[in-house]
Amino acid sequence: WLHYSAITPALDSRMPDVLQEAIAAAHQKALTVSLDLNYRAKLWQRGIDPKTVIPQLVGNCQVLMGNIWAVGSLLGIVPDAYPTGPDQKDVCLAAADQCAGQVFSLYPSVQVVAFTFRFSNEDPIDYFATYHTRTASCVSQTYSGRGAKDKVGSGDCFMAGLIHGIRAKKSEQYIIDYAASAAFGKLFEEGDVTFQRIDQVEARMH
Repeated sequence: WLHYSAITPALDSRMPDVLQEAIAAAHQKALTVSLDLNYRAKLWQRGIDPKTVIPQLVGNCQVLMGNIWAVGSLLGIVPDAYPTGPDQKDVCLAAADQCAGQVFSLYPSVQVVAFTFRFSNEDPIDYFATYHTRTASCVSQTYSGRGAKDKVGSGDCFMAGLIHGIRAKKSEQYIIDYAASAAFGKLFEEGDVTFQRIDQVEARMH
């Protein structure tokens, strides 16, 4: 499995070529390639539009995760409407379905798309996620809690949970519930590393 972040090609003008070489080597070894579509505007200040870089890399991936806003910034894929708060879950799900459908249409190699929704200006924080394949879509339960300590690393936890579930050949519903639970749990830990165990993540799913 080869996983990389959309932050990486923004760090240096040579990095997109380095990533393409790494992805080609991964394909030769029949590895799954995944990409975290995390957008950091301050890193894209060298006069390079990420929408001229990231699509070339996505074209060689099988698994994507991110959020619907980053998909717009990095791939130019924009839904008809964006949600404005946690009370608009129907808008979230419609936007996720629409964005995933466009990804599948544009990138034949992509087999899985997962989107996260974290409304972090609210207390309690509400968190849920969606999981899309070319034949089905499902949504995680909504996790809600007060007193979040650190938002850094929750996306990494989500991606790790996603990879764990896919590699273990779990059901689609398990995969998205597990990934969302892992990400939500990380919000209540200090620092950018999680110390959650698998059984703790699974216990939150019930």
